Amino acid sequence: MKLLSEALEQSCGTVAPTRLGLRYVNLIDRLQVGETLGRQVGWEDLVAPQFWAVPGAMSNLQDSTFFAETTSSLPRGQMTLRYGVVPEPSRQRLCFRLDIDRYLDGGVFEMNEVETLLHSFSNDCFQVFMAAAGPSLLEWMNQ
Repeated sequence: MKLLSEALEQSCGTVAPTRLGLRYVNLIDRLQVGETLGRQVGWEDLVAPQFWAVPGAMSNLQDSTFFAETTSSLPRGQMTLRYGVVPEPSRQRLCFRLDIDRYLDGGVFEMNEVETLLHSFSNDCFQVFMAAAGPSLLEWMNQ
């Protein structure tokens, strides 16, 4: 990013950025993880309990869909977190989608901060992923 930022300023002159963001999307396929681990796994094995914000008495986590979105202000910028069990057309089944958008919008920053900001954004996304990852997902990832 440092190289790209420098090239942009060299070719365009002074740049006044208005938005910088990093988007992370992870699709968790319960059947694929179960196949690799050699056993059936439930969503609750793959994703931490705090990411199951559905009315439990009204839904069955094995074949229900839901999607939640929240945006939070952070010391520098914001983060929008979208997550839930959604149909995945390319796999023709339900998957858990973790979609994180970490950004600075309308805030003041200089081009020479881009690399540092993106590194910080990446760390923030990783923290959310680790908070969401259940034990079977981590086991699968370590194989």
